[in-house]
Amino acid sequence: MKTHGARFLGFVFLTLMLFGFAGAAHAEAVTDGFIGSLDSSGMMDADRWIYYDEVDPAWWNTWFYDHPTDPEKYKEITLAFILNPLEGEADPWIDVTINWSNLEWLTEGPGDTGPDGSPPMPNQEQYIERAAAMSFSYDDASDEWTWNVPDDYGYESDPVIEWNENTQEYTLEFAATYVIPDYNPEWISVDIRGADMRIDGFITHECKPVPEPATLSLLGMGMLGLAALKLKRRT
Repeated sequence: MKTHGARFLGFVFLTLMLFGFAGAAHAEAVTDGFIGSLDSSGMMDADRWIYYDEVDPAWWNTWFYDHPTDPEKYKEITLAFILNPLEGEADPWIDVTINWSNLEWLTEGPGDTGPDGSPPMPNQEQYIERAAAMSFSYDDASDEWTWNVPDDYGYESDPVIEWNENTQEYTLEFAATYVIPDYNPEWISVDIRGADMRIDGFITHECKPVPEPATLSLLGMGMLGLAALKLKRRT
């Protein structure tokens, strides 16, 4: 499965970067990687993840920057990731979502901090907006996955399940898009919470000028189609 996972993430990275380069009229898409492992208590070796416990239940966030706050533009995001259940005391599960700095971050907070500055911290939840969470869980007894993806996300294929010879568990691969339509936030984040689960993936985020509604729909589906092409070939 390790080889399959590397090919999947490599394909997603390449196709999303190519799609970004094709849009010469706006800023190029930015693709960042992320990886994290949650233990049975929901904690992790933080590395670049920040623990946000001002909300209940708490989240682990990892932030990315690509453009100043801009009410005249919008943000298009694609998430592509692999989930690996881990051995532990809990049934493996994970919630995955996106958050971003809101307009109050610019107007009432510290203002844009720039790529070398700081995103909203755990004591600044009033400057954070979160999308509804995607939920995934794995039953060790039956070796079966269940999931729930809110309608806010766009995706063309259900998650792909494959056997991992190394962990002797079934892994899950998934790709989805999300659009923040009203403005381009300065900071965006991948947020996770759960237990006994490892996530390994990419986030592609792009600041775009607001197009006609039909054009927006085509761009979103085109970006997701590229990410989903590999999954379709497997089914």
